[in-house]
Amino acid sequence: MNLTVTTTSGTFEGTTSRNTRRWTGIPYAHPPVGADRFQAPRPFEAPTNNDPLPATRFSNPVPQFNPMGDGPKRTNDPNWLTVNVWAPLEPVENAPVMVWIHGGAYVEGSAANPLYMGAVFAQMGVVFVSVNYRLGIEGFMEFPDAPSNRGLLDQAQALRWVRDNAQAFGGDPANVTVFGESAGAGSIHCLLVMPEAQGLCDRAILQSPPAMVLEKELAQDVTAEFAAHATQMGLPVTEPTAQSFANLTPEQGEELMVAFSQGQGRYFPRWGKAAAFTPPLVPVVDGTVLPADPWSLPLPDGVDVLVGHTRDEFRLFTNLMNAEVTQQRAYERVGMVGPGSQLLEDAQGTGDIADAQSQARKLSMQYVKALGAVTPEQLFEWVQTDYMFTVPTLLVADAAQKRGAPAHSYLLAVDPDGGMGSPHVADLPPLFDSFRSFHGKMLYPNPTEADHALGQRMREAWVQFARTGDPGWEPWTREQPTTRIFGYEDRTCPHPFMDRFTAFDHAPSRALPLLGSNERAS
Repeated sequence: MNLTVTTTSGTFEGTTSRNTRRWTGIPYAHPPVGADRFQAPRPFEAPTNNDPLPATRFSNPVPQFNPMGDGPKRTNDPNWLTVNVWAPLEPVENAPVMVWIHGGAYVEGSAANPLYMGAVFAQMGVVFVSVNYRLGIEGFMEFPDAPSNRGLLDQAQALRWVRDNAQAFGGDPANVTVFGESAGAGSIHCLLVMPEAQGLCDRAILQSPPAMVLEKELAQDVTAEFAAHATQMGLPVTEPTAQSFANLTPEQGEELMVAFSQGQGRYFPRWGKAAAFTPPLVPVVDGTVLPADPWSLPLPDGVDVLVGHTRDEFRLFTNLMNAEVTQQRAYERVGMVGPGSQLLEDAQGTGDIADAQSQARKLSMQYVKALGAVTPEQLFEWVQTDYMFTVPTLLVADAAQKRGAPAHSYLLAVDPDGGMGSPHVADLPPLFDSFRSFHGKMLYPNPTEADHALGQRMREAWVQFARTGDPGWEPWTREQPTTRIFGYEDRTCPHPFMDRFTAFDHAPSRALPLLGSNERAS
């Protein structure tokens, strides 16, 4: 069995794992430290002697915000920008390639998380690749003296590496599907419209893409507040520039992100919805890497799209909050993120606040009425599920089908014995057969045969889509919103949340603007 592969990064010796061949920790870019810190990724070059190097250990996680889950702990090794590859045990040729981009709100996560190991896909004849990319301060803080969206640039460089090296593992460089969940799916939406990433994938699967993009002015304000907070903490940052933040060690950057996230509510008057991101270090409409609001840009022709979400997305976060939800709090949240919220944002500084408040209240009441009889807890959860995930998901489907190309939609709707229904992340343990991971144990404490069978059906649909562009059901359109409902008994029907989606026609997903003045929060 041949476990030695030669790539543009060098020659690597892999291992076998779960009836697959596996290579871990292969660098696709030079470590982003020293002069390369806060710069665009620099492609990794093979050593001149090209002696085989071991690729049997996952690389060090990137610096990040307080991670939730399991996976390797951080060390001082700066070799963060790596890929992991799983291939079928028996060598193949021209196998479909599936590239996984992990989630984590753009501030945490790792391709080495046991939640998403690629063996189950390689066992189905796929070459599976997972990607590490810069997060938080390193990857998404906006600086005037450094490229924006460095985490997205990392992902694009990883896709170039896949294109150039897929054949070494038996993959077809002309059949690459990029897929990801949460921030991974949001990244894919950005990649699809980024000039830097054009032509690097043939198909895309977006699982729970979130509404998390900032306008540049807001991102600059976030950086300024981070700099001020760092100074208050006695850290060696004096101004909101890459040059100044380069004085921080990665560990100090992690400490700063955690400290800053405590008490972010004070920024709501200026940051609006973005004040709820912990912390708001996410993709930025900088005019270059991300040339415009991704929600305003057409998706490229020739890229097949499969997009979906879970039924109870926000329940994961409400459970973590563990706080009582009163009717007043629920209605306040409808005003904050519901269908009328953009009218209030746009009225800031125009003098038309009273009229905007009246119109927003009317839209909010129409939305609440459309939901029917709901408890405060349900209203609090559903409006945030819709704003954060339902609307972005179906807007991606809408943008895809407007090109005249098919877009396929799915919804996960199961009730395992974890007691949370189908919240955010509930699609991943079945999809990756990772029920023993941190999130798997939390959501599926006692996985049943039905849970395992659900995962097998999802993988079959994902792999069929990667091979052919057709997951096995009719495409979605706004007029005929055909959706596959993955449950213990799958069915195909119109998307059940269309009324909730169309209620947001006055407040579609968009890059979030800076509200009010730039006066520093006290």
